[in-house]
Amino acid sequence: MKGVNEQEILPLLKYAFNLNIPIRFLELMAMGHLHEQAAFQIFTKDEILASIAQHYQFTRVIRKASATANYWQTKEGFFFGIIANESTPFCHDCNRLRMDAQGNLFGCLSSNKSVYMTDEEPEELLKQKLQYAMKQKQSLKFTGSSLSMLEIGG
Repeated sequence: MKGVNEQEILPLLKYAFNLNIPIRFLELMAMGHLHEQAAFQIFTKDEILASIAQHYQFTRVIRKASATANYWQTKEGFFFGIIANESTPFCHDCNRLRMDAQGNLFGCLSSNKSVYMTDEEPEELLKQKLQYAMKQKQSLKFTGSSLSMLEIGG
């Protein structure tokens, strides 16, 4: 978050590199209590990259279809990613579904619409419910939801 924790980007990156694990940074999403706020402080993908560029040289890695993150590789061979749902929306090829602990299947993080799933239903009904969930997906950009990531999983 801008003004809150952007100074942690480089220490987290260095820590991940020391452990030889890729790390992903996430732009703040308009979910849960932030959904109704007109303006919240996003530290954008470009700002994250500018911070990293102060200490590392890197090149972009080709994004795989339906991936939520864009990845870069440093000159040293380390990888880092950014989930830039605001700066670089990935809704157009998202193939993810999420199910909460109660069995509600969500097709899109931007929608409160869900369908209840149970394994006691006929296969044809389950297929219809999956299709319904997939139709809830937005095609252009994440617009937010009153759901929190704690509720829907993330």
